[in-house]
Amino acid sequence: SNSDSLVLSGVTAALNNSLFHCVVSGTCGAPVQSASVVLTVQNPPAFTQQPANLQACEGSSVQFVTLATGSDVWQWEFSNDGGLSFQNVANAAPFSGATSSTLTVNPVASNMQDWVFRVKASGCGQEITSANAVLGLLPELSLQPIPAEVIRCEGESLQIPIQADNAISYQWEINTGGGFQPLLNTVGVNGENTANLWITNMPASWHQAKIRCRVTGECTTLFSTILTVNVHGWPILLAQPMVTPICSGSSFLLPVLAQGIGIQYQWEILDENGDFIPLNLTGFTGVESPDLSIESTSDMNGFILRCVLSGCDAEVATDSIPLIILENEPVYIPNSFTPNEDQINEEFRLFTAGNPKLDASIYSRWGDLIYNWSDTNKGWDGKLNGEFVAEGMYVYKIKVETACETKNYTGRIQVIR
Repeated sequence: SNSDSLVLSGVTAALNNSLFHCVVSGTCGAPVQSASVVLTVQNPPAFTQQPANLQACEGSSVQFVTLATGSDVWQWEFSNDGGLSFQNVANAAPFSGATSSTLTVNPVASNMQDWVFRVKASGCGQEITSANAVLGLLPELSLQPIPAEVIRCEGESLQIPIQADNAISYQWEINTGGGFQPLLNTVGVNGENTANLWITNMPASWHQAKIRCRVTGECTTLFSTILTVNVHGWPILLAQPMVTPICSGSSFLLPVLAQGIGIQYQWEILDENGDFIPLNLTGFTGVESPDLSIESTSDMNGFILRCVLSGCDAEVATDSIPLIILENEPVYIPNSFTPNEDQINEEFRLFTAGNPKLDASIYSRWGDLIYNWSDTNKGWDGKLNGEFVAEGMYVYKIKVETACETKNYTGRIQVIR
């Protein structure tokens, strides 16, 4: 302290900001004082907060944070071999703050699983190294698809499980026509916040409803595939099918009026053993629908049909339905007769089966009406006003009307004595 150099040994923090100056004295003149200097005492670097292990989602951002005293230089390092070797972190994407107390990683890449980070802090000519901090990647959420469609009868139960890896929460949702809404824990609904949804009393109003699950993981939220619910009902027969006599060759429908979503129809025919069997004959289409289409032929006359309605393990059969197929009978008109009272071939009449409507007339060769009749069981006896007409040719005009058609016949009849 009495020389031109001052040496301090064992400097302590108590001397921080102390002022020093030197007073110089000589033999001539008064002493002089130097300028003052301030002593700043720095502590050696020491960590007060070590970096912590972190877990992050791929694509997210994380920060490794340290605190230290006595350090004014920082350098972060990383190891991608489990801490066997380290290399300096550069201030380039995805890193920032590589030379500060806080290192930011943005975004976290998929290959950074188990990377090790540490920081070196320097001050007062000393360098210290922090503890290692490991970066772990949180597991990705993944879902398996749920069924695309299920069929249930009204009142039945339904379980819908979903297989999800790394899920932390579930919320089942339903769309009955107004968009997806969360399913609530109401009567008949259980497990709406679990991996297994239970419906214990399927309502008919859920027919064609869409159901999905919103699953949340550590890093993301995913929606499952969509399941469509088909709610079937029991078959209810509202009206028996009715059939009327049909002419051969015509087409007609035999409808069944029924109620019930998803019911199935099967038309059947009575076989020769007296058993109803599925209908599978030419001329019949729509045998598995409520409307049976028939292209009628005379062979179908007398067929006995019925329709069996089934659904939800129940069956309902219609009454037996006999088919009545009408066919025009041939008409035979003779070309002569002998009205001579010998009781042989005494009348001119037409011959046909059934009982068609008849309008028959006989005319002279000059067009005069001689006789008219409408009874198929009768005919012309060859008389005009009670007297036999002369031999010769006469003209007939006959109209025959059946249930299926009306035909007109015109020709000549010869009267022979």
